[in-house]
Amino acid sequence: MNLPNLYIEFTPVVQKINLEYLVDLFDYAENINKNYNKSLINVVPIILTSPNYYDITYLPLDYKLHCLSLIDNYKSKIKHQKLQFHFRLKEIREKCNLDIDYKDNLDEFFKYTDIIDSHRQTYLKDINPNLAQLRNK
Repeated sequence: MNLPNLYIEFTPVVQKINLEYLVDLFDYAENINKNYNKSLINVVPIILTSPNYYDITYLPLDYKLHCLSLIDNYKSKIKHQKLQFHFRLKEIREKCNLDIDYKDNLDEFFKYTDIIDSHRQTYLKDINPNLAQLRNK
């Protein structure tokens, strides 16, 4: 494919359910970029803040640090992302380093997630088992 002026922008919405799996999306984009030896797919995460029960700020610090370590371990492989990507990673890092009271917010998240799961017949425990285990924390 010889399309020198083609660029694609991924704008994944970063929220509680997918924080642990962002690296999978980064890897997908980076592998395509490697094949074309350019930033064909630029990832520009959108950091969700509303509704706030999906906001990554309201997660246990140890879980956020775990997710951040996955991103940090992958960062050295990122060669073709633009500056905006790195700015957004900095914002994610800032939210993940906040140690705040999350209990009520996380309870609300599980309440709404259970409602959605019951309608779509897809369950958090199957999509993100580590996050699902925080229900008992």
